[in-house]
Amino acid sequence: MFETLTNVTIGEPWPLVAAWTVVMGTVLFPPFYVFSAFRQLHKKTSADHIRDEIRIPGPAPTRKETIEIQRVKKREGLKRHTKQMLREVLKITVLGIGLPLAMLVLITTKSHWFFLGLPVLVDAGDGTPVARPDGVQLFLFFVDQFLKGSLNDLVEVFNINIASFLGVKAVMITNNPAIVSFSLSVFIFRMIVGVYAFALLLYALRTLWLRNYVGLKVSMSARLGQLQRALF
Repeated sequence: MFETLTNVTIGEPWPLVAAWTVVMGTVLFPPFYVFSAFRQLHKKTSADHIRDEIRIPGPAPTRKETIEIQRVKKREGLKRHTKQMLREVLKITVLGIGLPLAMLVLITTKSHWFFLGLPVLVDAGDGTPVARPDGVQLFLFFVDQFLKGSLNDLVEVFNINIASFLGVKAVMITNNPAIVSFSLSVFIFRMIVGVYAFALLLYALRTLWLRNYVGLKVSMSARLGQLQRALF
């Protein structure tokens, strides 16, 4: 993107200025909100928070009706906890992945603002420049970049062709490696998606483990209390 700055004419600066404003806003501001969302997600997936959501104060019930009521309350607590986590995950997805994707869509579809007509996309097979890709090709390009960022190993190991996988007849396109700045943008997008996808997967596994661990611990504590009351 930087090589285009020296080629912009004085009479036509506004599309480029507007584009750079959007791009810089997309790059600079979301990380602060994403960091805040990750902090909230970390708190809501902690053992203490999960314990507070599913633990019901008071002695363990002995009557069948009371036991069923407590089971319902525990399910409600788990549902509430799930909604809280999904809310934070949605924030992370929109700000951490959605906005970088919007940036990539902008600099790809409006490449003439940044690269003054240079072909940023080429045929994935023979490397022929594709000056005017159609909507299907662009859609497949963005899906391909997203999957190679979040599921890169899976796509590469099994050599998955997105067009064939989706049953779409279209020539796959990719970034033109000769346009270094555009290729760098694609690389950064893939890296961002990969980092967030890995982080969300870790939090998902952490939450599943803690839910089972905390749930078992709460149940054992309740049964121990029952046993103590029965003995003493």
